[in-house]
Amino acid sequence: MNKKRIIIIASISVVVLSLLIVFVLVPYIQYSGAKKLMKQGKYEEAIQVFSAMDGYGDSEAMIKKCHEGILDREYNLAFEMMQAGNYQDAVQIFSTLRGHRNSVDLIFVCYYGIADAYEKEGEYVQALYGFRELGNYQDAPQRADALWARVAARTYVSAGAFHTVGIRADGSVLAVGAEENGQCKVTNWKNVLDISAGDLHTVALLADGAVRAVGNNQHGQCNTSDWKNIVAVSAGWVHTVGLKSDGTVVAVGHSEYDKCKVSDWEDIISVSAGFSHTVGLKSDGTVVAIGYNDANQCDVSGMQNITAISAGSYHTVALKADGTVVAVGNDEDGQCQVSQWRDIVAVSAGSNYTLGLRSDGTVVAAGNNEYGQCMVSEWRNVVQISAGARHAVGLKADGTVVATAYDVSASDAMWNYAYDGQCEVADWTNMGNLP
Repeated sequence: MNKKRIIIIASISVVVLSLLIVFVLVPYIQYSGAKKLMKQGKYEEAIQVFSAMDGYGDSEAMIKKCHEGILDREYNLAFEMMQAGNYQDAVQIFSTLRGHRNSVDLIFVCYYGIADAYEKEGEYVQALYGFRELGNYQDAPQRADALWARVAARTYVSAGAFHTVGIRADGSVLAVGAEENGQCKVTNWKNVLDISAGDLHTVALLADGAVRAVGNNQHGQCNTSDWKNIVAVSAGWVHTVGLKSDGTVVAVGHSEYDKCKVSDWEDIISVSAGFSHTVGLKSDGTVVAIGYNDANQCDVSGMQNITAISAGSYHTVALKADGTVVAVGNDEDGQCQVSQWRDIVAVSAGSNYTLGLRSDGTVVAAGNNEYGQCMVSEWRNVVQISAGARHAVGLKADGTVVATAYDVSASDAMWNYAYDGQCEVADWTNMGNLP
């Protein structure tokens, strides 16, 4: 073989070898390296290598496996978080994995765990909302019902005539609005379970069954220091009513029209003090009332199957077991036009208007709206309502509070009603407390 021929063959061999290195050996090395990255769980790096291989071998299939590996890695991380009780972070990851394995089912598990944790921590309002959002999942409906019974038994936010008060999750109290009578001097209160704002005074039930009161005491409406074994309180215009653990009732304050003559009441499970009358709900679902009755606000003897009551200025509202509402008394402003309401779970009577909380967390209203006190149709996720004289407040499931937008341009010469900041609750958080 002559020298020239050898050179040609060698050149061809070099070219062939180069081609083999470029098109066979290098891709194989890259492919092997990418698979090694996969085994190490470095899926993102492996995807970059496989993507640069222009369809070499089964690189496209490997890319899909890498994506599955990423999902599996995230799934396993979320699963470990869930098992450790870190439901909040776990549900955020599972929510990005919808459709991968059983992520959707585990989202429900996490939300259930979150609601359960809220209940164990005493955050009953948030727990109630959480179980409601779960629908018919496991025993969520039963737990929501049980929590609702506990939440409904306490008042966490209360609207008075010129001020608003609320209980925080730690048992302390916030207040905004008129202070000239000391009705907002509640900053040092602790271990509060139930609260009620009257005209110019505030009353609170403490964890030990005692009662504290501040504000105007012209008629003795704050003389509650000797009360014991109280389970609920209600502040009227110038009188205060307390429900005792044995189902009897005590009252102090202005006794005109006999509104404080409740010592003979028995088997009472709920009380409400209005302007000049007092209403009590009995354990058999019937209602009793005493006091000023010029508008028939005390004509409650025919009420049956009642689960909640509320006394306004000159009207009385009652919630029936079937979610409908009945009302008696003054109806000049339509505050008693509630017969068409359905799916109601709580009611609150203001001076001349009425609020109703629906089972879906929305709120309805009837009556006078001169100051915007009935502008509640846009409220959502509400778990408790309170109708004051001319403003309304609502506790939301996340522990925040909403209030009606008071119309400062309106005036009421008769009552000399002025805006005192009673709707300034936008910064309230972590509201709601139970022992």
